[in-house]
Formats: sequence, structure tokens, C-alpha cells
Amino acid sequence: MNFTLIGVNHKTAPIELREELSVDQENIAAFIEHLLKDSEAEQVVPLFTCNRVEIYASAASDSLLPSLKGSFSQYHGKDISDADWLYSYDGAEALEHLFLVSSSLDSMIVGEPQILSQVKNAYFVAKELGATGKYLNFIFQKCFKAAKEIRTKTAIASSKVSIASVAADLAQETLGDLSDKTALIVGSGKIGSAFATYLADSGIHKIYIASRSYSHAEDLANRVGGEETPLHTLDGRLNEVDLVVGCTSARKPFLHRERCQAALENRNGKPLLVIDLGVPRNVAPGVGNLDGIHLYNIDQLEDVVASNRNFREAQAEHARKLTCRLADKTFDMASRLDEIPSNIRR
Repeated sequence: MNFTLIGVNHKTAPIELREELSVDQENIAAFIEHLLKDSEAEQVVPLFTCNRVEIYASAASDSLLPSLKGSFSQYHGKDISDADWLYSYDGAEALEHLFLVSSSLDSMIVGEPQILSQVKNAYFVAKELGATGKYLNFIFQKCFKAAKEIRTKTAIASSKVSIASVAADLAQETLGDLSDKTALIVGSGKIGSAFATYLADSGIHKIYIASRSYSHAEDLANRVGGEETPLHTLDGRLNEVDLVVGCTSARKPFLHRERCQAALENRNGKPLLVIDLGVPRNVAPGVGNLDGIHLYNIDQLEDVVASNRNFREAQAEHARKLTCRLADKTFDMASRLDEIPSNIRR
């Protein structure tokens, strides 16, 4: 059997193109049927995530790859077979790529855990639709075991590599148990959304979301189980919350010394953790000098992120070597699948 893949990802194509080439969940069955009828593919597993569109296929035919490109082009109504953003791999290289993807070594953030679940879901959907057989079933099951082994034997996921995740860890380390704590997040953009999600997952008691856009704040609050609060209520919220996070793009700080001094007078000695993720800064210089205010800015967190990223990259190199060995072993077994007793395949 021949094994191949075609695809685009965050490295080769912008999100607009990836969205155009993606297939909605309700159309997956029709898409798979199209590939099986209009290409040489005998087994297929399409993978669609926000960062990649990939089709894994196997067949006895030697013209599998060109036929797969042609079928993919036909489905989308335009010739994309020679596009410079469309990559393809055959044989052992294709299998190695699948293993790297499933182990998060080809992800935008190495070590992120979501991709393995996404690959598993793509495989099980294809299997449920009758699009896989002995060959792809064997390959994907070995792939899942390899991904688990790689995460167990390496530390690629042991340190956070985003500002939002590091800031959330800092909040938990400083405040302790978050189940009785309250946070105020000012800003509902990408960083604010990520930070709010981390806090919610950590079990924080209450999250207030404030933003210049009421609808954005309301949407984020609904997603994390929080509460939208208008900007004019900030002074009142500062009197009660345990944590304030600034992540707006405003040109001037919203949290200045006078506002913080007034809040401290109403807090009865209760300390306030302030994390400034804004560029330009959301918190005025001097706020961190106030007794009862613990201030951390984005430069301090960037140092932690850089250190974590360097550690992960070192671990990733070890993980890639292990992945390649496991992929090569699996490809060798897959090429002799009919010769291998079923008890050894497992």
C-alpha cells in the first residue's frame, strides 16, 4: 500500500486560505465520499483544524498523490495542485509528518495538547464513515501510542510558552486557591480572551470583563462564565477584586496612581495583584510602589516565556528524534502488515 498526504498549514498559508480550503463538519461525509470516488484513494482521513488542512490517504495505486491533488482541486472548483503553499509527502516522510503533527511538534506552539485530540477525532469520524481500513487503522493507532510515549518521555509540554498562560500561572502562584477569588480583566482581545479562559479553567470564583466594546466584553463573559462590567464601574470593582489585568491597546494607562490609592483606602488592607499585559502600558509608572499593590508588567513575563520557550525547544529536538525513530519503525511494520501476526501489531 502507498501512503501519502497533501495539506496546508499555518507555515505555508494565511488563515483566509486555510478557511477557504476547510470543510465544515456537516459536509465531511460528502467530502470523504468525493475523495474515494474521484481519486485513487482507497482509505482517507481528512484533518481540519484552525492551523491546518490535511488529507491522509492510502491505496495500492502508484498515482495516488496526483489523483488526490486533482480530486481536492475539483472539490474546491479551482486548480491547486501546483500551488506553492500546498505541500505533499509520500511513504515514510508522510508517516513521519503525521507523527510530528500528532505529537504537537509541528504546531504553532510546540507541546500544546489539543492537536492529538483533533487528530483522534478526525480518524474516528473517518472510521465511522467507513473511510479507513486495515492499513490506516494500523498507522493511526500506532501514531496515537507514539504521541503518548513522546509526551511521557520528554518535557515538551512542561512549561508555558504564552504570555496569557504565564500570567495565569503567576496569578495562581500569588493568590493561591482561586475558588474564592475575583478578577477584573480590562480588554477583550486575543490576550484578554486567552487569560480569561485560563482563569476560568483554574476554577476562579468570579471574572468581570470590561472593554470599550460592550458586545465583545459580553461575548467573552458568556464564554468564560463571567460578567460584563461597564468601564465606568471600574472604581467600584477595584474596591472588591483580588486581581486586575490590563490588556487593552489604549494609548494611555487606565490604572493610575490616584485611582489605585482611592481603591486601597476602601479595601481595608486587602492586597491587590495587578498584571499589566498592555502595550503601551495599561498601568501608570509608580502604581507598583504603592503599599498593597503587587504589579507585574509584560516585560517581566516575557522573560519567563523566553526561558520556557528555550527549554521546550531543547526538549522538542529530543522529541523529534524519538518521533522519527517511532515513525520509521511503524512504516516498516506497515509495509509488512500482512506478514505480521495480529498479536504483534498491537
